Amino acid sequence: SSSSAASDVYKRQILKYLSLRRKEVMKITKYKKRSEIVDQKRIASMLKKLVRKGKALNIEPYVIENLWKAMIRSFIKLEREKI
Repeated sequence: SSSSAASDVYKRQILKYLSLRRKEVMKITKYKKRSEIVDQKRIASMLKKLVRKGKALNIEPYVIENLWKAMIRSFIKLEREKI
């Protein structure tokens, strides 16, 4: 069906952007020390901005927070493996 095809397009786009985000994280990792991987202040500030922007797009705060926190945890794990 067309909604299934549209859903597949969105899933591919999300994966593409996730890949771009990963590349960016890996670039930045080259300049970080292990002690700099987790910056709670920066994470809290970023989440606040994302929630605000998400609200403007009618996305519930918990959706933004849960998705981004999962992504942040995953990228922290990746960075720790690479540093």
